[in-house]
Amino acid sequence: MGKRRQSGTGIPSGNGKSRYDIKVKLLTRKNPSAASGIIDAPVIKDGDIFLVTKPDGLIPFEGNHGFGLYHHDCRYLSGYRIEVNGASLEALSSTTQDGYQSVFQLTNPSLRGKAGSIHEHSLGVRLTHLLSHRESSMRDILEIRNFGPEPVALDIRIFLRAQFEDVFNIRGLDARRPGRSGRPLWSGPMRNFPYQGSDGWERMLSVRFPDSVRKGKDGEARLALEILPEGSERLEWVFLVHESERGSGPDSRERADAIPSAEKTRRIQTEERERHTSRGAEIACDHESLAAAVGQALKDLRSLQSEYQGQKFFAAGIPWFVTLFGRDSLTACLQTLAFDPDASLGTLRMLARMQGVKVDEWTDEQPGRILHEFRRGELARAGLIPYSPFYGTVDATALFLILLVEYSYWSGSLDLFRELRSAVDMALHWMDRYGDANEDGYLEYPYPPVGSQINLGWKDAGDSIPTGNGTLAKSPISLVEVQGYAYRARLGIADLLRRNGEQDLADELEAEASGLRERFNRDFWMDGKGFFALALHGTGGQADVVSSNPGQALWGGIIDRSKARAVRDKLMHPDLFTGWGIRTLASSEKRYNPLSYHLGSVWPHDNALIAAGLRDYGFDRDAMRLFEGLLAAADQFPERRLPELFCGFSREAFPQPVRYPIACHPQAWAAGSIPYLLSTLLGLRPDGFARRLHIVGPMLPPGCDWLEWKRLRIGDARTDLRFERDGDDVRVKALRIEGKLDLAVAGNGGGRERTG
Repeated sequence: MGKRRQSGTGIPSGNGKSRYDIKVKLLTRKNPSAASGIIDAPVIKDGDIFLVTKPDGLIPFEGNHGFGLYHHDCRYLSGYRIEVNGASLEALSSTTQDGYQSVFQLTNPSLRGKAGSIHEHSLGVRLTHLLSHRESSMRDILEIRNFGPEPVALDIRIFLRAQFEDVFNIRGLDARRPGRSGRPLWSGPMRNFPYQGSDGWERMLSVRFPDSVRKGKDGEARLALEILPEGSERLEWVFLVHESERGSGPDSRERADAIPSAEKTRRIQTEERERHTSRGAEIACDHESLAAAVGQALKDLRSLQSEYQGQKFFAAGIPWFVTLFGRDSLTACLQTLAFDPDASLGTLRMLARMQGVKVDEWTDEQPGRILHEFRRGELARAGLIPYSPFYGTVDATALFLILLVEYSYWSGSLDLFRELRSAVDMALHWMDRYGDANEDGYLEYPYPPVGSQINLGWKDAGDSIPTGNGTLAKSPISLVEVQGYAYRARLGIADLLRRNGEQDLADELEAEASGLRERFNRDFWMDGKGFFALALHGTGGQADVVSSNPGQALWGGIIDRSKARAVRDKLMHPDLFTGWGIRTLASSEKRYNPLSYHLGSVWPHDNALIAAGLRDYGFDRDAMRLFEGLLAAADQFPERRLPELFCGFSREAFPQPVRYPIACHPQAWAAGSIPYLLSTLLGLRPDGFARRLHIVGPMLPPGCDWLEWKRLRIGDARTDLRFERDGDDVRVKALRIEGKLDLAVAGNGGGRERTG
């Protein structure tokens, strides 16, 4: 935007090799974590406290793993073992309930006891973990039933380890442990594990055991039980997580005594969930897999909600990214606007509040830039890693503007746009000056040569942007999908500006968007491959590989319709489309690896955005194929929960999607994928300013004859809609409308190609 451009690139020079080397190491990793796999890990979360365990509900003492009890990027509990008469219990089954509670059914091997041997499987053991964000606590309930014919005497031993590792330590990205652990201390029935952080904060894990607890010779807690035949006993203990600036925290015993009963905690949690659910939309249908997948996704998204300074947001994913992320949190909000528009308010306000105001090489802050990642752990607070917050992303600023636009269409109000008006100007200024430092008209990210690649798009692994000959792209890098984001953001903001009476600025933005589209379709197009390049890099060369990224450029609306069919054909070719979803990199490319993070894996959110783009260009049948593939994949995962990503092997080669061992689950934009695809296929297009909902070409997936969408909100109106299959078409009927709302239904629902 020439009128707003100022001189200078805004790229600061280095300020010390050691700090720079630290950042390079963090930003060039190829995987999110070096910890061992968490494929089968039951996961629960409530607010900022979450638990990842083995299938037996416990946490191993051995190995480099990610299991544990976490709070604010710190693993408080890193080892947890329960022994009965000197032996570990056997896991039979596990389940999670409402996101904050997990239950494990266990039993015993053959045991020796004071009263004689105890036959295997004669004890039924039920272990329950119950999280509470209000008390920053976890209550454990151990219930043991004696199914044997003789009384049993049991010696319960509970071993604990608290090392207070930062999540960056666990992920293998930073080995420094600058704080100091104190010696665990017993105070009556309570065991305290203290830690003095290098950031000036005290952390402590306190465990309140029953009064009958005894201290074991190795520091373990010991509890004795005698259970008659057909009898049962119940034990409870509470873990308290505490952090405060040094010297300002409450007494842990007082906190323990104030913890409510398990029943009261469950009642409070249930009431909170019911209040949340009553605000948002929900669906009912005759397709079991679809109803279950959407239901699980909405539960996961409720669980992933966190809060900071009074504003709620979606944490990106458990266990590695339980924090505010620019692109992830924004994308999850975009995906769920049709279910709960208000979920976007906290994210937009918080990102605007933390928007960059200065140039800082360490954190990559620049005026107007929207943050990438905000951490509250020890390493970040101590300034040892650049994440408090870190701004190194090329796409979050445009996505911030897109979400603000989409939220305004759903709400039918300019109030939030006007509230964040200065943030909008700053974001546009960043896109002009800092985001386009070389003034070639594209958003790019430059980085000095470091010997390996630093990437600031959603494919942010150090090896994720290759060229056709297998080498890595060179700085600066202009990603194909990011230009689509910039195009969509400028057009959307132009519309809001025009509604706000700012005609001249709206015209300027539209002209810039038009120029960007013309340049893009010339410079990114690969004549030899009939497809768009992954990126422009270096002095203008193409990263000439076939990847999923141009599918997201369809979602951005920047691709000329004359090229859209060729893009569709490539996306749906077996080189990219596995049957479960579209790979991040075509199997024909030199760098292809179906087991990698970004070079051939399948990401649900990527496919959801691609499907929405295909719908926008009229390729309905292809959008439905992606939806069916992801829904079939969800059927194969525990609880029908789509993980962050899965491996890129074809459906033909493997009858089940192959899991990526360290993928987050739940993960916000993966959870949002099925709900977003559903709203896309049903053709929901809001125009809250006109108090109208457009329903364009509604489609139902095969096997679904009816679907009801309850409490759909446009502006201050609500409606219940019913979609019914009628031959090749889908009929729409409003069951209820509260407030002023018009429905405008257009197009067929048979999945035919509408344009192209």
